Amino acid sequence: MKKMITIIGLLLSLYSFSQEKFTYKELNMTQAPANIKIIQILDGNNIGLYGVIDNNGNFLTSNNNILISIQENHIYLLDIDNNEGLMSIDGNWIGKMGEYKYKDKYSNMFLPLQEEKNKNFFIVYQKEKDHNKFAYLNLKGQLITPYLYDDAESFSDGLAAVKKGQKWGYINEDGQEVIDFIFDEVFPFENGSAVVRIGEDTFYIDAKGNKKVTQTFFYNIKEWIESVKRHISNSFVEKIGAI
Repeated sequence: MKKMITIIGLLLSLYSFSQEKFTYKELNMTQAPANIKIIQILDGNNIGLYGVIDNNGNFLTSNNNILISIQENHIYLLDIDNNEGLMSIDGNWIGKMGEYKYKDKYSNMFLPLQEEKNKNFFIVYQKEKDHNKFAYLNLKGQLITPYLYDDAESFSDGLAAVKKGQKWGYINEDGQEVIDFIFDEVFPFENGSAVVRIGEDTFYIDAKGNKKVTQTFFYNIKEWIESVKRHISNSFVEKIGAI
């Protein structure tokens, strides 16, 4: 009898917790999609923290988030336990809280419209022994590669640079390795070409990995410098925080 009373008490406690009442306010975020709202908790244990609700007031997330960053086609969340999550702008989970760790971090909830980012793939990682292994997640929440890579970069022109050991190659949007891992340094593809380096030799390749003999590195030095500047700028903006 005593055991039954204890079990009933636990059930009542859980039910009571799930029905906890608290006050919140809706945040005026111009980049928020029409079907969801970002709210801030005004009282209780999670005062000052954030959550996501639909237009009927139903919670789509927990209310313990310290950051909710809305982008053009996805929403990045970070909770008080440093669990990361990713939602579509329809309010569906791409990666539930704590399911994945993301290489690209966001640090601002109130990004102006011109700084929004539209991504179809996200770089995720997991710890293996003393280093990280990287993979790619699509908007449907599916991994298109295993955790194979020692480093990984964003897709550009349908290709992404990935690293195995000390060498770089490229994969396509199906997760297939399409350019061999022979490069010491690589840059993103732009207009069908990418700058790469093998030892002291720096040159352009096409989307099949072939060296472009008519488009030498020295002939396009100005374009290469601009590519490097863009690469560094994007890395600084997107990769906030150490992995």
